[in-house]
Amino acid sequence: MPEPALLRIGVDARELVGAPTGVGRYLGELLRRWAQRPDAPCRRFFLYVPARSRGEAEAFSRDPVASACEIREVQGSGGTWWEQVQLPSAAARDRLAVFFAPAYTAPLRLRVPTVVAIHDVSYMAHPEWFPWRTGLRRRWLTRWSAARSVAVLTCSGFSRQEIAFHTGLPPGRIEVTRYGFASTNAPAPGPESLRESLVLYAGSIFNRRHVPDLIRAFAKLAGGHPAARLVVAGENRTYPREDPAGLAASLGLGDRVEFRAYVSDRELGELYARARVFAFLSEYEGFGMTPLEALSAGVPILVYDTPVAREVYGAAAAFAPIGDVEAVAVALERLIADDRERTRILDRAPAVLARYSWDETAEVTLAAIERAARETGHKERGTGNEERAPSTPSRARSTQLPAPSTGNPVLSIVIMSYNARADLERCLQSLADAPPETPHEIVVVDNASPDLSAEAVRDRWPAVRLIALDRNRGFAAACNAGIRAGGAELVLLLNSDTIVPPGALDRLVARLRAEPAAAVAGPRLVDEAGRPELSFGSMIGPVAELRQKTLTRLVARRTAPIVRYVERATSREGFPDWVSGACLLVRRADAEAVGLLDERFFLYTEDVDFCAALRARGRRVLFTPVAQVVHLRGRSRQAAPGASETAYRLSQLAFYAKHHPRWAPWLRLYLRVRGRLPR
Repeated sequence: MPEPALLRIGVDARELVGAPTGVGRYLGELLRRWAQRPDAPCRRFFLYVPARSRGEAEAFSRDPVASACEIREVQGSGGTWWEQVQLPSAAARDRLAVFFAPAYTAPLRLRVPTVVAIHDVSYMAHPEWFPWRTGLRRRWLTRWSAARSVAVLTCSGFSRQEIAFHTGLPPGRIEVTRYGFASTNAPAPGPESLRESLVLYAGSIFNRRHVPDLIRAFAKLAGGHPAARLVVAGENRTYPREDPAGLAASLGLGDRVEFRAYVSDRELGELYARARVFAFLSEYEGFGMTPLEALSAGVPILVYDTPVAREVYGAAAAFAPIGDVEAVAVALERLIADDRERTRILDRAPAVLARYSWDETAEVTLAAIERAARETGHKERGTGNEERAPSTPSRARSTQLPAPSTGNPVLSIVIMSYNARADLERCLQSLADAPPETPHEIVVVDNASPDLSAEAVRDRWPAVRLIALDRNRGFAAACNAGIRAGGAELVLLLNSDTIVPPGALDRLVARLRAEPAAAVAGPRLVDEAGRPELSFGSMIGPVAELRQKTLTRLVARRTAPIVRYVERATSREGFPDWVSGACLLVRRADAEAVGLLDERFFLYTEDVDFCAALRARGRRVLFTPVAQVVHLRGRSRQAAPGASETAYRLSQLAFYAKHHPRWAPWLRLYLRVRGRLPR
């Protein structure tokens, strides 16, 4: 058998030299794992670093990562000229098969296939955060690097959407390789009694990370906590320039706020061990590793409420609205003083942390690099004097998959999804982490999502039955397609923006089976902070709809009496007129008896209409708090507010025309006067 060919891989390694921060740590984690693989001798890595100084180069050469690679010192400062002119000239002499650029941009003059990692596109989405020359250069180089690369890697579904939007690159060219977190920075959590009243921020200081908001919020609680301190660890790289230290001094915080421009891995680990809260108030990130490190060290995290934060940290975080200093101060107070809130977050951390592994990141990244070399035919055989190794099978990518139930399923779980891949995968992962004991099958109906949701299900969840519709047919039609595809006696209609806790579905099934007069059962829906949603009510009409909307708005505003009312109302079991379609359990026989859901309702009110049809046959609708499901409400509306508003109004008009025909003309007139009548 012929010996395996030696693959020569070039790497832009300048981020490893000096004091590595985010990208440097990312590259270091990859290289360490690649060097430890059984088949490592089949590859040779050439690390290109700037010869900034003899001392730095010599110190870097002693790093264990560097010892497993060949170091190429390239004259120059490590800036754009070095990357685009000096590095390609040096790389040409090494007869590379493929080149990996881990930091946003790649040498455009290289004549070998390139894989580039683009971690975020903040300089495209928010050019105001960068000097105009820097922003222009980065935008231009990133677009060209992405266009010329064989593969583009990024760290989250959010970043993939952003890259595709701002560069025009097809989403299929962009692969998500989620990061891990550095275990060297995350010691085993110590006793709570040893933790100080320390609020910690770690990471480079950028405008988007709102460190001044954190300082102002800390000032609000400092008076009530004399022992509380804030440590801000990271270099100030803000533009326009901010002065966090000056702000702290002006607020009279004195020595209660400590600034460190850089901390070593050991020092950061010590800070995690002492901290009581980790705050990371970022408005825009591609991922965000340090909050995961904090969670793994037993430190609850507080973050700004953004799509990427919801995607990455899930239920294991406290969230505050962007720019709301008062809300940040309240959240800090709770995390410092309220052990129940701390426990709530830390209890959810293991399930979140289990999603992230540097081993998997390294595996997927190396596979993309080797695929780029293989597909372009640049693999080189050695001359006979080069190091060889016997062929070793590569390790399979690990994924957690929901195991299909044995025997005939009792429950068909039907998940409807449109353009919500991150939410869909989070929902499926929650079912995989704690699958229902009730024999079940899972059916995903994808409404022709442009974000490659269907491809993700095929790739990562092969045990799931996928129905990929040819166009977006709406929520009701997707539900019906899933119901028809299954065969179980019970059907659970489940939104993709839900997270199912262990045992919730088994309890819901048990309650419905115990109520033979009920056709439908709905659980208590809560947000990620455990706050209940008013997910049931009286039949929609002008008065009932106004009441429901008013209560929902007042709950969103945290109006204390209304919040307490909703808390009490959702703690009692009862038989309302309808329950939310976000998580609705129905007997198949009942669903089929009313002809399934009315497909005239594209989005919204289809659940109320469905329950009305069931009640018209003498069946009951059960709401039960014995089962609780997390609902990330409003995600689809946030993603496309205009289209969601139009869909809501069209469904509202159809609902009134069907159930309240005398009111329908008045509703149409009202919407026309308000300028909200859909065309």
